[in-house]
Amino acid sequence: MTAFITWFFILEILGAITLPIAFRLFRWLPDRGYALAKPLGLLLTGYGLWVLVSFRFLRNTRVAIVLVMLIVAAGAVYLVRQQWPAFRAFLRLNRRVILVTELLFLIGFAAWTVFRAYNPALDHTEKPMELAFLNAILRSDTFPPHDPWLAGYTISYYYFGYLIAAVLTKLAGTAPAVAFNLMIAALFALTLTGAYSLTYNLIEGLRRSEGAGGQGGWGAGGRGSGEVGLEQHSPSSPLSSLLVALFGPLFVAVAGNLEGFLDALHSRGLGSAAFWEWLDIQDLSAPATSGGWIPERNWWWWRASRVITQRDLLGNLVEIIDEFPLFSFLLGDMHPHVLALPFAFLALAVALNILFGTGRDEDWPFDGAQDWLPALSLSPLALFLPFLIGAFGFLHSWDFPTYLLLVTAAYGLRRYIELGRLKSDWWRDMVWFAVWLAALSIILFVLFHIGPRPYTGGVGLVGVVKTKLRQFTVMFGLFLFVVVSFLILQVRAWFSSARNDGVSVDVWAVIVIAVGVAGLCFVLGWWTAAALSILIGLGVIVLLNKVRLAASEQRSGGAGERGSVHPSTPAQLGNPVAASTIFVLLLIVTALALTFATEFVFVRDRFGSRMNTVFKFYYQAWVMLAVASAFGVYYLVRRWRSVLRWAWVAGFGVVLLATLVYPVLAGYTRAGRFEGERTLNGLAYVESYQPAEYAAIQWLQESVVGAPTILEALGDSYRADTSRISAATGLPTLLGWGGHETQWRSEVPEMGQRQNDVATIYRSLDARQVQRLLEQYDVKYVYVGPAESRKYGLAQSQIDKFDTFMEQVFARGSVRIYRR
Repeated sequence: MTAFITWFFILEILGAITLPIAFRLFRWLPDRGYALAKPLGLLLTGYGLWVLVSFRFLRNTRVAIVLVMLIVAAGAVYLVRQQWPAFRAFLRLNRRVILVTELLFLIGFAAWTVFRAYNPALDHTEKPMELAFLNAILRSDTFPPHDPWLAGYTISYYYFGYLIAAVLTKLAGTAPAVAFNLMIAALFALTLTGAYSLTYNLIEGLRRSEGAGGQGGWGAGGRGSGEVGLEQHSPSSPLSSLLVALFGPLFVAVAGNLEGFLDALHSRGLGSAAFWEWLDIQDLSAPATSGGWIPERNWWWWRASRVITQRDLLGNLVEIIDEFPLFSFLLGDMHPHVLALPFAFLALAVALNILFGTGRDEDWPFDGAQDWLPALSLSPLALFLPFLIGAFGFLHSWDFPTYLLLVTAAYGLRRYIELGRLKSDWWRDMVWFAVWLAALSIILFVLFHIGPRPYTGGVGLVGVVKTKLRQFTVMFGLFLFVVVSFLILQVRAWFSSARNDGVSVDVWAVIVIAVGVAGLCFVLGWWTAAALSILIGLGVIVLLNKVRLAASEQRSGGAGERGSVHPSTPAQLGNPVAASTIFVLLLIVTALALTFATEFVFVRDRFGSRMNTVFKFYYQAWVMLAVASAFGVYYLVRRWRSVLRWAWVAGFGVVLLATLVYPVLAGYTRAGRFEGERTLNGLAYVESYQPAEYAAIQWLQESVVGAPTILEALGDSYRADTSRISAATGLPTLLGWGGHETQWRSEVPEMGQRQNDVATIYRSLDARQVQRLLEQYDVKYVYVGPAESRKYGLAQSQIDKFDTFMEQVFARGSVRIYRR
């Protein structure tokens, strides 16, 4: 309880000191980035610590972290003094959205902390690896941190998320095995509030513009006047906006895919054998084993992350991962794609902020290459954009190109609306912006990029075996229901426009390409690719239509959809109705394009298949489709006519309830039916089953300073009973999970030799040979426990030999620790 309270207040403090910065950066969003202040604070603090420690200005200590926080706070104080009247007015007028955001964070953090307490053990999947990284960063005085599973080397992985976790751990003074579970709960809560913020801004932007009545929306004001008229144009949000926005976090982080619903039907014995065979999801074709609604297969909930069944031409199964946020939080792995998730909403909010922006001001220097010199611009937004995008290369490199392209696309759409057409100025500005953003994003994190990198082997082509449409629907069924409905409504509007104005050449090109690709895929039996081609084509067509309408209104100063208006000042974009729908269409097209790409290409890695490409792109697509669908629910219910509205709501309700089966049943199962003893200590299982080893871990944590090398048995990937000492303490060992090391490094140094030398050290009775090897690898401690005795078949004489030339510093049960 104490650890939870400490973490909660630290996160609140980080959010409070960063709020003025968010308020300035997200000045065109209705909530001014309030919910994004916490992840922004983590990002700024983590980056500041990383830079200062990497350049040896500071050491990795709690004092250094506090110093960085004070620097961030000083910048925030400077900004809040510049905008104090507007800041104070915002806090007064937006009490309800602030309250809902804080309650959502508190409830999410508390609920998932309790959930983790029922299943805290860090003994499966990749939790030992993640704990090893966290501990290694905590022990490292300088950066880059040492690799705990390859002594003498630094971590060759994107470790920024683990560094941020270490920042919170050091500030709170929490044991790492406890901090691990609190970090998962914090990530869950930050994801909820990030999704809520983005959805609220989309919905509230639509509502406020529709109700502006010709006053220019909440962003009225000319050049440099973003704060003018805040009280008039930032009214308190109605309860409907506050509540409907909760669909955002519900869809992003709480809803599951349809596998849980299908698994419950299968467990109950419903559905014919032919249906389950046709569905072709592993574990669901065999006869049910329980007869109840809750499946009783071991780890049945895992199947939701493997609904895409792929076989090669020989009929062999090829594993495909289709993870989604709720599954990640249920599993509890602190992997980079989860660590990066809350920060994805910062990138999405930046893109929305660009579209919501109102013309030129001191924070927007990107109005044309003739007016700005990007590399030298010192405006807050100009500095923040590359910092944020560059952070993804360090957090989770798979996210870097996606959010780079998304923000660039948002800028391109904004410039098109401002210019009115695709003329030479647009192309020039796009090139300037893209090159500047990509280059500076890399430069700001160059210390990471020049280090060792994980192995990649270029781009590969997917074979003729594609994703089955029925399995794709199981994965994204809820979102497809809403997105297809949303596109239908948009296409109807486009038809009306096309009848009056005709179809432009570029739209005809989109139609020809989409129909041609879909037709070819259909002939080849690639139904998923064919369906996606049609949906992407429709999305692009209606997106172009919306952008053209917004550009036309921008030039004429006329009204937008359903009574929305543009400010009369030519320099202002200011039509959040168009901006909201344009942004949602951009999300839809981007998400569908990501899933479409996995049907044809993949990034080569050590696995040699599209497994990880589907995993990472589907994960990004889930977030985008979830936010788009949350807005789509609000948009569709307001625009369907009465009979159609209720029919649609009924259909939506059925699909929504089906997706909520998974979180209810899987959560109940994963938490052990909420019957076990609660603890947040992820190593409590070691204390129960290996008390001597647990005592040894505690001794090492308390007694060993710095990061001297410790020898333990070689590890086997995904085996928590191996490499456990290095994982639990962060002390580097000669070789941990070798299979993972080969994934992390383009070159694998001396791995085979290390395997042989470790075996020799434990087995050899030649004291000189053993001493020479210990000196060669600079081994300070030798650990002998059950895993070492079992792996190397150690006799007592092989253990006792260490007493002849080393000091025994710990002994309990079958565990010995020697110091050289």
